[in-house]
Amino acid sequence: MFLTTRGFGLSALVLFAANGCGDVFGPITLELPRVAATVTGTVAAHDGERVLVQGTADPGTQMPRTWVATSNAAIRRADGRAGHARDLAVGQSVRIWTVGGEQRSYPSRVTAKFIAIDP
Repeated sequence: MFLTTRGFGLSALVLFAANGCGDVFGPITLELPRVAATVTGTVAAHDGERVLVQGTADPGTQMPRTWVATSNAAIRRADGRAGHARDLAVGQSVRIWTVGGEQRSYPSRVTAKFIAIDP
């Protein structure tokens, strides 16, 4: 069977639109990356575009704090379903995989590629 470019484009558009809805075919779930998270800890603050994560540290050392940009991150809620930055809340435990380098300051700054909200 021969597919025209025009017909394929329309099919791709319909599939893309349906996939973005999530509820059309059921909830969209996200798999966790197979490598260790770059940042782990508890959300200490949230300003809409980024979260401040209070990390864990050995006894007697200062606990690291990191500002994490969330605008382009894929977010996985505790139930395994895809989430949004608005699902992040102060007090939640999170694991974060980053992209790019770390801006060394205090608190440090990174950009999230994937965020898992832990139960």
